[in-house]
Amino acid sequence: MKQYVVLSSLIVLGLFIYNIIAGNDGDSILHSLQQVWTLNLDVRTYSP
Repeated sequence: MKQYVVLSSLIVLGLFIYNIIAGNDGDSILHSLQQVWTLNLDVRTYSP
């Protein structure tokens, strides 16, 4: 029984961490890195 509790808690934790890193909302780490990447490209492209 303990194994099922640990397994289910690990699955829920994995889903939670996945939503933090690559979730659909604008607060995800992947979305923030994408914004920083595009801003960096804009600065490099348009600087004299």
